[in-house]
Amino acid sequence: MRHKDNEMNSSYYGCITDIRQLHRFHSDNVRWLDPSVDYDLIEEYLSYFNVHSATDTYFGISLKRIQDDYSIDEDRNGRLCGFVADGRILSLAGVEVYSPTEWKLCAVSSHPAHRNKGHSKATCSFVAQYILEANKRAICETNITNLAMQSVLRQIGMTQYFLGRTGNC
Repeated sequence: MRHKDNEMNSSYYGCITDIRQLHRFHSDNVRWLDPSVDYDLIEEYLSYFNVHSATDTYFGISLKRIQDDYSIDEDRNGRLCGFVADGRILSLAGVEVYSPTEWKLCAVSSHPAHRNKGHSKATCSFVAQYILEANKRAICETNITNLAMQSVLRQIGMTQYFLGRTGNC
């Protein structure tokens, strides 16, 4: 089992296995972020979530982890994309290798002043497309109370699955 039993009851799991199921929300504003070039943009964005030092975290993302684990290159553990407009990140999503067959859509967030505008749908569908084109299963975990994120996952075509019941989607 991948997660502790107490996490099973507090998490919503979504996945998508076929690119034909993906609902794309294309935006020219979504692009891969290069931490070596976009570090200042990422730092400014994360400051809205009280991430000010290398060790502060927001849903597992820290400035140090971005430098260590995320890259524009595919040889690292993860990549981040952002919805970038007017020189600012308005929404963020990432991908991490979860297993040889599954990659995780993670670190999804939107700037508080730019929520409910479709930016998360655009970043999430961008990442899900990348995962599926790599012939991997796209998975995502969010808190069972995070209805907004669950809605985004359904809108891009992910289906809910339950660990311990079906095992996978």
